[in-house]
Amino acid sequence: MSLSRVVCRYWEGQCPGEEMKTWLAQGLNIEEIWRRDYDAQPDDSWMDYTYSGLTSIKFWKGNVDFLQRHPLLKRIELEPGHEHDNTPWGVAFVKRMHPYSCKVFHPNLSMAVVRVDNEWLYEEIVVTFQDDIPHGGIGIVEAMIQKLETMLSQSPHGVPFVGIDFLSPVGEYMKFEPLGRSRSPPWEVSVRHPYSGMRSNP
Repeated sequence: MSLSRVVCRYWEGQCPGEEMKTWLAQGLNIEEIWRRDYDAQPDDSWMDYTYSGLTSIKFWKGNVDFLQRHPLLKRIELEPGHEHDNTPWGVAFVKRMHPYSCKVFHPNLSMAVVRVDNEWLYEEIVVTFQDDIPHGGIGIVEAMIQKLETMLSQSPHGVPFVGIDFLSPVGEYMKFEPLGRSRSPPWEVSVRHPYSGMRSNP
């Protein structure tokens, strides 16, 4: 029996049981997968399957082969501690930010990416600028932010969240609130101490 016209709005589970495997083989469409708490467990076998109609994943830790098998994916919420380096969005970020040295990572905060015109952009990001910035180097900071802007979703339906860390002490001489409010749409900008998970208001 074909289930190609049946749509499951979201699925939340540890891994597909035999019944779910049968439904997937019959063409069941699953629009969204929630992985909260399940990816802390060693069983990643759920990523071996193909989920027809999948457009969104929440709390995902990543698998490039899985991405290639799901071309309809539009939004992925990444679990805290996700390594971005070898993902499509991570590779694109490094290229866009050249020549600046940046690290997209946080052990305690989730991030999110969306696909726009076949390109993955960040909707929520925590980035550490690792370059040495001379005291008063506001122009350098602004140039970094302008490059960062090209990797953010411009969706009118939500405000991008941008967590920014600087290894250089730039907070001593500049405020960051205008960096977000001057953008269209405006960003929610947060300046953080690297990997602390603490937010300080600009």
